Amino acid sequence: MVSRHHAVKHALRLREAAQLENYHKFFRLYRETPNLGACIIDLMLDTWRFKALQRMVKCYKPSISVDFVTEELGFDSIEECLEF
Repeated sequence: MVSRHHAVKHALRLREAAQLENYHKFFRLYRETPNLGACIIDLMLDTWRFKALQRMVKCYKPSISVDFVTEELGFDSIEECLEF
């Protein structure tokens, strides 16, 4: 049975992105999380950001812009990204 509830569909897409380690999709879906789902994701967010940042640094050597990292990792501001 396929769920028709928007929040359940979103949670399944988020789980799939996490399982496939698709960080771009994961953080895009994180920004769109309905209801209080973001509170649950916040518990593991730093771990996912660290893993994604490691992969991004490796892929985009020798340089990567802070603006790009801020956007891709779902930060609200550059200052928040730099603090991380």
